Amino acid sequence: MKIAYICSNLEIIEMDDDWIIMDTEHYTITKVNEVGAFILTRIKERKSLDEIEHLITSHYDADPLTVKSDVLSFIEQLENIGLLIHESN
Repeated sequence: MKIAYICSNLEIIEMDDDWIIMDTEHYTITKVNEVGAFILTRIKERKSLDEIEHLITSHYDADPLTVKSDVLSFIEQLENIGLLIHESN
C-alpha cells in the first residue's frame, strides 16, 4: 500500500528515553513511544505502509498481523489529532 500522508511540520526528538513529536505549525507537543517515533520517521521518509510494517516486524521480531493492525490504528489516531493529513492525489 502506497503511503499517502503529510507530516512535514513535525519534529521528532528523543529526550531522556521519551519521544516527543513537536508540531511546529500548531505549536503542540505529543509524547509517543519508540515504535510511534519509528513509524512517524518512516512516514516522513515517504516509506509505504508495507515497508513500515516489514521494518517493524523484523526490527522488533513482532507478529506481522499485529503490526499491521497496530500501525493502522496509530496512523488513525495521529490523523484524528491532526498530526497527519491524508494526502489526496
